[in-house]
Amino acid sequence: MYKHLVGIPIASILLWTGAATAAPLTGSSSGTFDTITSCSGTHQVCEGSGTNILTWYNSSSDQGPSTESTLTADPLTFNTPGPTTVTVGELTWVVGTTNVTPHFDYNLAINITSPDGIADDQTFALTVSNTAGGENLNGLDLNDLSAMSLTFADGATLTDFAYSVDNGTLTQTGGKNNLTDHWAVLNSTTDDLFITAQYTPVPEPMTLSLFGAGLAGAAALRRRKKATA
Repeated sequence: MYKHLVGIPIASILLWTGAATAAPLTGSSSGTFDTITSCSGTHQVCEGSGTNILTWYNSSSDQGPSTESTLTADPLTFNTPGPTTVTVGELTWVVGTTNVTPHFDYNLAINITSPDGIADDQTFALTVSNTAGGENLNGLDLNDLSAMSLTFADGATLTDFAYSVDNGTLTQTGGKNNLTDHWAVLNSTTDDLFITAQYTPVPEPMTLSLFGAGLAGAAALRRRKKATA
């Protein structure tokens, strides 16, 4: 009905209202490894307790690029307006030929600066087991991820935490109440595991004052047109 107001398309007036925007998700994450056990063999070595890099190998004579394994908790930063899937944690695993089966805790700390200043910490109890062709990292329990859902003051959420990998395989075993993911990587392979989550922002309300200004301007032009008619 009102396709135009005094020659001004309605679509142009609606642009004056300003597009609905949402608070971006900004923040960072970091990780450390500690409580290293099961590395008590005569010559077995595990290094890196309390740091973001963990290395294990059979003995000093076996230490080297192809005979040691290194797991790194990568620090991350994120900045997205959303809605989107955000990587909030990352592990990089370089797998060598070892017979070491360490157990350790991976501590993930997430710090959000926007839309709210909020922090969350999660500990994953992990164990490495060896196979003929590589190593498996066990203990990435889905129940750990479900406890990490975040809701911000404006109603935005960070939910649906999940794992994914680049080159290795990620399989799930166990019953309904004991689901565990196993990350398997072949010898002499580098792989990344990601912990992701879905960010769902809340759009800001339309700027009503600008909308009113647009209508007032249209009315003034309409009166001007009648006066010159």
